[in-house]
Amino acid sequence: MKQSSTYSSEAQTSEWRILGQLGERNNAKVFLSENLADNKKYIMKLFSDYNESDLQEMNILSQINHESIIQCKAPISIANISFCGEEDRELFKANPFEKCYAIEYTLKGDILDLIQNIHVLPEIVSRSYVHQLVDALEYLHAQRIAHRDLKLESLLLDEHFCLKLANFEASEIIPEGKLSTGKIGTHSRYFAPEILLNSEYDAFSADMFALGVIIFELTSGVSPFNQVSVDEDEFYAFIQEERWDEFWAAHEEIYPTNPILRNPFLKELIERLLCPNPERRATISDVRGSKWMKLAKVDKLRVESWIVEIAKKQKSFTFYSSS
Repeated sequence: MKQSSTYSSEAQTSEWRILGQLGERNNAKVFLSENLADNKKYIMKLFSDYNESDLQEMNILSQINHESIIQCKAPISIANISFCGEEDRELFKANPFEKCYAIEYTLKGDILDLIQNIHVLPEIVSRSYVHQLVDALEYLHAQRIAHRDLKLESLLLDEHFCLKLANFEASEIIPEGKLSTGKIGTHSRYFAPEILLNSEYDAFSADMFALGVIIFELTSGVSPFNQVSVDEDEFYAFIQEERWDEFWAAHEEIYPTNPILRNPFLKELIERLLCPNPERRATISDVRGSKWMKLAKVDKLRVESWIVEIAKKQKSFTFYSSS
């Protein structure tokens, strides 16, 4: 990228440096940036034409401080931004950006990438990630924040392969006693049955159903359902009707090596999280107290060495090697 002749003088007074444009998302232009105070990279989103819903992620993340949740810096003054290239400078001149915020840039992609490369994580590693996710969810729910779009793609990985919960565009601060409406989220396989009824529902309990789907995927490498749309999915129908014997039998027929099938503690936890009745569905405290969660797990500081070792044994990819 062509260097700006005035970059050095700008950098002396700026807090942020634009490294290049990554694309567009909704009404925002998205850039890779660097914070000159901590020398870390961030994904910067800038808005010129926006409404309050576009800034939902910023509004939520600016209130959050948790090690397993993506960090946000907001608001950012446009005057505090410098540029590496003339193209980006001209883009800023042509767009009267009014709102700007930045979220932590994660180097190792998301857990979906990890599963697609490794397929099935060792249970001891999966349990570590579930603990990290439950920590994040407990923190959010204690502040009356429902995520509402939990999925593997929302679980990012930092440079040490520690989990960072992200994608808060659909999140909502919900007062005590208030119910939610609407099909919020991007993948219906994470929707609790009550969401599909197009009626009011408890968004916190719906988050727990999505957690159950994620635990199933993390520990088996496959989805609990076999259709893109759950409306036409036989496996989802088994869950809605609590026909668990048929659900597990169908999985054994299609995925006989699924490790969940030989793990009664894990099956019990998944059944409680995927319970179609939100009033009987497992809560955060239920998950923490489950027999499966009390088994051994890898300390989050040692997850990186496990992932790198698995990658070396499989010789399937180099993205996860130490750098």
